[in-house]
Amino acid sequence: MQQILTPMLDTAFVLLIIAALLVVVGFCQPLAAYLKLPLPVILGVVGVALGGFPVVFSALGLAARSDPLSDIFLELPVSSESFIYVFLPLLVFEAGIVTDVRRTLDDAAPILLLAIVATLITTGIIALALWPLAGVPLV
Repeated sequence: MQQILTPMLDTAFVLLIIAALLVVVGFCQPLAAYLKLPLPVILGVVGVALGGFPVVFSALGLAARSDPLSDIFLELPVSSESFIYVFLPLLVFEAGIVTDVRRTLDDAAPILLLAIVATLITTGIIALALWPLAGVPLV
């Protein structure tokens, strides 16, 4: 009987965590309006903070290693690729919905400069910085 109840408790616990995360996301919208920052920025910061707390608590010894709440966040059964495929499109979609197209067209030159030229320059600088350490040819 104990073996049957454990998955049910785990399912309830996971649903509780998902509900709590939805509440956190619900509080992010007014926080973004108050701080006058885009919602994806706030969601990203909150996500990094939520992901970092268990690691920091575990590293500092503040959370017991057998703590089930820490274990859920430290040993997620979800791969990082699934986060990219599930959450990144939602963030990009939300940012695309709230973007003012006319204002974007007015700022097209700096946007393209940063998107293309600055990306190529940054890639080159990082490649040159890592070239002596990588042990592979530059080209």
